[in-house]
Amino acid sequence: MASTSSSASSVFPKIISTTTQRFFGIVGHGPFDTCGPLFNKLTDIAKQQQLFSLEGVKRAMLVLCHVPTTDKEDLEWAVSLLIPEQHKELKVPDGLEEIIVPGHARVATSLLVGPYEELPKAWGSLVMEWIPSQGLKPIEGSRQAVQYEVYAKAREDGHDPPETQLYCPVQDQDGE
Repeated sequence: MASTSSSASSVFPKIISTTTQRFFGIVGHGPFDTCGPLFNKLTDIAKQQQLFSLEGVKRAMLVLCHVPTTDKEDLEWAVSLLIPEQHKELKVPDGLEEIIVPGHARVATSLLVGPYEELPKAWGSLVMEWIPSQGLKPIEGSRQAVQYEVYAKAREDGHDPPETQLYCPVQDQDGE
């Protein structure tokens, strides 16, 4: 379903702490705009396994590398499903892998209400403007400090405009 929203808005960013999060996903490599076929595969598996019928399961995109220093062709990311704690006994379906994202004491978060095409701008605003204005910097992206977005109200589920929650682990500008 195409979004008919003419503008996007971000809810004022804030700092939160996060707990360890569990995802089921498919790891991909290359530019972010090549993730579509893997999202389709993820959705097919999730529907077959009836994962979307479980409370709290949401689509997500994980960034598993440090984007500013990684060539577009070498980016590592995962299309995934956030699996809430109440489903901790759930087994990983064939075709997906379990990805554990460690919790962090300080994570910058912002909610984008608007089309997915606005995500690069929302990330830029969060990472390049708001985080530094707080005397912080992103922790270098890796599997230990994953930047990710959760599609809280996905366009694929009929929400227009969609709502996407952004998460970026942060530290003091001096590295602490």
